[in-house]
Order: sequence, then C-alpha cells, then structure tokens
Amino acid sequence: LTDPYTRVDVRPTGRHVQVLAGDELVAESHSPLRLDETGLPTRWYLAPGDVRAALEPSDTSTYCPYKGRAGYRD
Repeated sequence: LTDPYTRVDVRPTGRHVQVLAGDELVAESHSPLRLDETGLPTRWYLAPGDVRAALEPSDTSTYCPYKGRAGYRD
C-alpha cells in the first residue's frame, strides 16, 4: 500500500559524487540521479558505467510500492 503523505522524487543532477571504500575510489559520477523520499536521507544513484569496482550480483532483493523491486550487487 502507498501512503498519501509519502513523497518520492528522482531528479538528474550535475553534482559530482564519489564513492570510496576506505581510500579506494570505487565509483564516480558527474551526472547521478538524486532520490529524495519523505523521512529518509538523500540517496544517489550512479550508472553502472560510473562504477570502477568489479561487483557481483547479490541474492538480496527488496520491494518498495513506490520504486518497485530492487536488486543489489556486492
């Protein structure tokens, strides 16, 4: 069920985003998507081509009534 008081906004942005694992740069983008959702911190989505690290598909998946099913990588 969806909540009429919850809002989900996804917007493209030119913000520079870097993802670090310790001191190692594993992803970087100048065109990420910014996801803002009521009650949650901002999340940044990067295109697969922006990821430098080798990632393997995970068995984990989740479902959100607003965003749909999500798969993950480790």
